[in-house]
Amino acid sequence: MDGRAERLRLRAEELVEEDSLAYLAYRQAVPFRQDVQDARQEPWHPLEIARAAAEVAALAEESASSGNPRLRADAWWL
Repeated sequence: MDGRAERLRLRAEELVEEDSLAYLAYRQAVPFRQDVQDARQEPWHPLEIARAAAEVAALAEESASSGNPRLRADAWWL
């Protein structure tokens, strides 16, 4: 897997954190009708998160089909 899984994990954590912060900023701005436009400018990453998830699924499939036979069942649950 040459470190791809670890890089994906780290990137996914970053994306989820950034996405959560952007969403919270928007949710806090809406009730007060303050800075809503600014909050909308914060980066949201649903497409990048979906791409990372697809890559994780591809790694799981690769592990299941060519990895350690004793661990294949674990790969299918990812």
